Amino acid sequence: MKAYKIISLETTKPTPSRLLNWEACYNTRELGGYPLVNGGETRWKALVRSDNLSQLTSTGQQALIDYGIRTVIDLRFPDELVQDPNPFSHPAASLRGLHPQVINLPMANDQNLEWPAPQTPAEAMCDLYCRVLEKSRRHVAAVLTAIARALPGGVLFHCHAGKDRTGLIAALILAAVGASPETIIEDYAFTYPLLDRRRKQDLEDPSLTPEQRSYWSVLFEPLPETMRLTLDYLDRRYGGAAGYLRTTPLLAGDLRQLQDRIRN
Repeated sequence: MKAYKIISLETTKPTPSRLLNWEACYNTRELGGYPLVNGGETRWKALVRSDNLSQLTSTGQQALIDYGIRTVIDLRFPDELVQDPNPFSHPAASLRGLHPQVINLPMANDQNLEWPAPQTPAEAMCDLYCRVLEKSRRHVAAVLTAIARALPGGVLFHCHAGKDRTGLIAALILAAVGASPETIIEDYAFTYPLLDRRRKQDLEDPSLTPEQRSYWSVLFEPLPETMRLTLDYLDRRYGGAAGYLRTTPLLAGDLRQLQDRIRN
């Protein structure tokens, strides 16, 4: 098993802030500025990951537009879209001059955490992630293809909390463009402090039983070890994330276009 060293999120030269404080979103941030193993770095303002955009205020929506986002890829399930509609998919959005294209590409609907068990929380979450990856090859390919073929400008992808589905897509993209495992793990773990306030609020719900509180605490924690174990799984089974992507319907030309779009 590889012992990945966690590196700093900061690059060695001054860079724009990675965290995007768009009003009412907790976990919106840049994937630009990450160093790549063979030199160079990921391009700023090319790709943004986020939690649920339905909570964005009008000020937050305008901030997204002003940042240059022209395509929004929503990874949520249909029932989530009904409960919390994407603000840019509403007909009134076009009347207000908000024009990012919205594409809904849900991941596999297998989000059931098989826990408690004789596992650590990171092992339980890794098991969930690996099931999703195995069942979502078409969806993974569709998301990466949509990013590669998106309109000129920034692309944002998100799910509900911006942690699991979004975290897996971010990990695969970073691996595809040549980021190190340490960088991928660090990007995943960066979610933890951003969602900490929401996690504490939800876990303080007096209606939760101790067992429910323990269960949900596992779901809420993006531990570095979870992503390390997931990358280990991809290494063992496919020789890495690149090998996994070759088992999906992602076309080689779209992969090259994705890489060209995201890395400097």
